Amino acid sequence: MHPSFLPLLCCPKSGSDLSLSGEQLDTAGLIVSGTLKSADGTTYPIVAGVPRFVSTEDYSESFGYEWQRWSRVQFESENVGTRMTGHTTRMFDMVTGFTADKIAGKTVVEFGCGPGRFIDVVARRGGRAVGLELSSAADVARKNFAGNSNVCIVQGDILNPPFKSGAFDFGYTIGVLHHTPSPDTGLQKLVSTVKSGGTIACCVYESTGGRGLYDSPAVLAYRRFFNSLSSHWRHTLARWYAFFSAYVLYVFFAPAMRIPGLSVIAGWLSAQVFPGVYYLRDARWRVLDTFDAITPHYATTHTKEEVVDWFTKAHCSDIKQSPFGSTSLTAVK
Repeated sequence: MHPSFLPLLCCPKSGSDLSLSGEQLDTAGLIVSGTLKSADGTTYPIVAGVPRFVSTEDYSESFGYEWQRWSRVQFESENVGTRMTGHTTRMFDMVTGFTADKIAGKTVVEFGCGPGRFIDVVARRGGRAVGLELSSAADVARKNFAGNSNVCIVQGDILNPPFKSGAFDFGYTIGVLHHTPSPDTGLQKLVSTVKSGGTIACCVYESTGGRGLYDSPAVLAYRRFFNSLSSHWRHTLARWYAFFSAYVLYVFFAPAMRIPGLSVIAGWLSAQVFPGVYYLRDARWRVLDTFDAITPHYATTHTKEEVVDWFTKAHCSDIKQSPFGSTSLTAVK
């Protein structure tokens, strides 16, 4: 991490400033290791260039495994000339509306950055990007942006973030808050880190009454099953199913869902028996997204009214639905 990011950080327990000691820098002037210390003596290590404010992945373990295995599948540079070309950038634009002229030179935070596919968009548009990640995917993101002085990856809890109030010009969270025990708290914490007048974007799973992938009876049953297993078997069996769904079941489901009559049967089987991301035309993305759907500890779904209420309770204004969907909204602090 570059030393210029240090003033943004604070002790997540007390909110006090942090002092740096014992730091080691690389040849580019980036901090590789050191110790951050609060006024009350609490210390937090910087390991491999990442400030660490948690000692365990807690409920986010499946994401640590997921992003270590599929670290760059969703990056634009890995999809040039494929069927998924531009997908990540289009999704970012639809959810946030953060154009290059808006965020160039600004400091932007992402709550739940994973390996950093959206941070990549921010960095390419000239923004100073900070990603907060609870899982071991923080190390994956650091490697993905090794040597980039405009990107800072922090390992910490988005429900108790180690950032000063009003530290950032803009903030966003995409597909993450529903994976925490308290999505509304997560949004309130994100809002608190953004300056007055700054824009915040939030996208969470939509509640569909069991008609969508993320709240279908099959996905709910698979999640319960996989989360009843040890981490080794949970990851292994879920990965095997994700590959089976993406490469074998896809051969039936993809065409069947486009044929009248068969589409009803395929839709029922997908919702009740064989969950999968059958609408994606890239097998790598299907594997990743299917694994992502069936393994999280928390994966709640929500309504637009709920998300509006979260923003309202966080004292935001100009709350608007984004083009991405009913539970993707932006607001101004």
